[in-house]
Amino acid sequence: MMGYPCANVLVSEVVHPSTRGYLGVVPAILLSIGMFKVYLLGYLVTSWRLLTWILLSQPILIFIALFSIKESPYWLVQKDRKEEALRSLQWYRGDDYDVTEEFDEIVTKKQESEKNG
Repeated sequence: MMGYPCANVLVSEVVHPSTRGYLGVVPAILLSIGMFKVYLLGYLVTSWRLLTWILLSQPILIFIALFSIKESPYWLVQKDRKEEALRSLQWYRGDDYDVTEEFDEIVTKKQESEKNG
């Protein structure tokens, strides 16, 4: 359950604004699928130890996969690491995508939030 709010933050900070709304429901859907999977495996697997090892594999794989993603461009801009933020945003959008306008919007939002206190 701890990953659920984190997934929403990751989606809101990394996903392109045009698809953000659609992907906002994905963590809730995955949570429901995960609960169904646990109940189904609990019914099918007779040993609780085997069930534990099966279910332990998924968080381990997700933890390893976290090392392959870059930091959020929004977070990097907040820490005044704008060059890294630009590279991170370009990585998330792909090499063929022009991120200049979106990056300027992120920087503008940060400046407005500083001004408003």
